[in-house]
Amino acid sequence: MSRQPEFAAADSDTPFSSLSPATHWCPQIRVPCPAPQFSQILQLLHAHAPHRTPEIACADMHTAEQMPLNHAEDCRLLLCCPIVRPLDVPRLAALASAYACSVVVGHFRHVELVAAAAQAASQRISILIELSMGRQLTGVTPGPDACNLASAVRRLPKLQLRGMFLRHPCHGVLEAESQRRSLLSGLSMCRHTL
Repeated sequence: MSRQPEFAAADSDTPFSSLSPATHWCPQIRVPCPAPQFSQILQLLHAHAPHRTPEIACADMHTAEQMPLNHAEDCRLLLCCPIVRPLDVPRLAALASAYACSVVVGHFRHVELVAAAAQAASQRISILIELSMGRQLTGVTPGPDACNLASAVRRLPKLQLRGMFLRHPCHGVLEAESQRRSLLSGLSMCRHTL
């Protein structure tokens, strides 16, 4: 078994050999990410799931804006931060004009701002609704609140509801069994929300 290359510019702690081709995994890019390294990351993602367009996660708008534009047609962009300020609408519109984008939201105000950016860019933007697992400050409560937010997304033009989003619940040092239980709980919440 060959060792997976390490990338200083990407969160690639998960070895590809441990993932099934059905697993949707997207590394989180850190800036600066040199173009050759970015190309290598995309090649690994293509090899892992050749039937799917690779997706790169960015923790914030600044990171997304620093991505090499020569790969815009080679990958999707996942913004893990909700758009919370009106001044970020033109920035998201510019990204949506260059990349196929998905944005994580946890409140209707976030959805309104993403819809404004989609209208400004004349592009569809996919939405992932973040479910709160009770450990972070973001996300919507699973159940009726998440269903209401999903209904609102479906009614807005230029937005497409793509699914649910769970942040890794165990960023601290916890044993593997605790991590497994938290992730299974999160998956169960996703199944019962929509």
